[in-house]
Amino acid sequence: MFRWLWLGALVCLGIVFDRTAAAPAQSPSCVVTPGRSIGALSLGLARDDVVRLWGAPDRVEPTKGGGQWMEFRLLRLGAVALNVEGRVVFIAVSDDPCLKTVEGLATGDLRSRSRTLYGEPSQIASESFADVVVKKKYRLRIGTSFKDFHLDVYPGRGLGLISTQTMHLNGYTSDGTPIMVPIDPEPVIETFTVEVARQQAMVPHL
Repeated sequence: MFRWLWLGALVCLGIVFDRTAAAPAQSPSCVVTPGRSIGALSLGLARDDVVRLWGAPDRVEPTKGGGQWMEFRLLRLGAVALNVEGRVVFIAVSDDPCLKTVEGLATGDLRSRSRTLYGEPSQIASESFADVVVKKKYRLRIGTSFKDFHLDVYPGRGLGLISTQTMHLNGYTSDGTPIMVPIDPEPVIETFTVEVARQQAMVPHL
């Protein structure tokens, strides 16, 4: 399955590091071109080019297809997948305030704006940390905040988006189910992913 939950964790890292500086004016390094590139990093580049642009990865894992999954946390929060030939087939960047697609969708925009620009996504998934609390039978202090994650994939464009919404633990029902209240009125865009545009609405086999 597409490693979007890991990307959600990456967003949390960005929150921990408190990258909340005002967004600079957009430069070519901030442009997201669906199906092609994020900044200077383009699909099809070799592994050496990735290291030159983003530095050495903090973590590398083999993929089922014989390639590599590379995670980055120093120069920027992101991930890259390489195919068996060592070429980039997937790029993700999280928590970068300057990112904006060529169509104008930017980090921090409301999730609903992506529908205005791109229509309904072909694939949707969600994960709530409140669900994790229930599954693990944790009972956390009332007032704790969580991030809910939402994945939208536009395979025909080669674009994926992860949005987050801050939720507040307001209490528990009599059977122990968390009562979550949204702090953010709507999910906001936190992560952009780019891959080769494809016709079928399938998750990339990484």
